[in-house]
Amino acid sequence: MKTSLPQVLSDYYAAVNDGRTDDAAACFTADALVHDESQDRQGQEAIRAWIAETTQKYHPQVEIIGIQEAGGGHWWPRAVCPVRFRAAQCSSSIRLR
Repeated sequence: MKTSLPQVLSDYYAAVNDGRTDDAAACFTADALVHDESQDRQGQEAIRAWIAETTQKYHPQVEIIGIQEAGGGHWWPRAVCPVRFRAAQCSSSIRLR
């Protein structure tokens, strides 16, 4: 079943694409956890630092390919949001899910 992209994800991807680190970090809760490149980052400040680092390193551009409902957690629905990720220094892109 298809669903619409939650506003927080729309805001996050727009901020990432524009290089707005603080706005992207504001999309996460104070106790959020991000696991990327074999490392955990917990809390808004650690996540903001991760966003700044990856933005400087990759200059990412993310295109949302679609969104599908994928069941739900105890407190919130779960969605799968495949994206196409392109780094500025690369001529190709990858699809992430």
